[in-house]
Amino acid sequence: MKKLKHVYVLAVIGFFFSCTEDDVPDTADPNMFFGVWKLESSIVNGTAQTLTECDRESTLILYWFSEADPNYNAEIHTYEVNESGECVVVQQILNASWRPVTTFNSEGDATPQVPLNYTTEDNTIISLELGVENEFLTVQGEMSFDGEMVSITKTYRQLRQQL
Repeated sequence: MKKLKHVYVLAVIGFFFSCTEDDVPDTADPNMFFGVWKLESSIVNGTAQTLTECDRESTLILYWFSEADPNYNAEIHTYEVNESGECVVVQQILNASWRPVTTFNSEGDATPQVPLNYTTEDNTIISLELGVENEFLTVQGEMSFDGEMVSITKTYRQLRQQL
């Protein structure tokens, strides 16, 4: 009877320690995303785009002001060569925001996600997904370009660890 009692106690202890907080993914660590990121590559509708040195000046800046600020902020600066051959900023998005979240599917499985959201000049809401691996940040999603929906994936290289 004592052996059965010991087995029961070990089974109960094993039950409590078999499920840990690590079994459910936490929200993505925002510290992995903070910093200045410079464009490395661009894929549109599955086709790799040839980038000029000017294109590679394009940056994505991810930051926040304080822990009290509920939103993380982002700026997107896109460079292109103009008709005069000068490398100039052709688009600046200063009102972007991002925040790591955890979503749950119908089975209850958790997935950390990091959406990047902004509104264009014509009030179109853009929502893209951020991902980080090593010193590279990936931005992907779908957006309208000249009235047509396109799939984009842009990869950025981190310039600085944190602002």
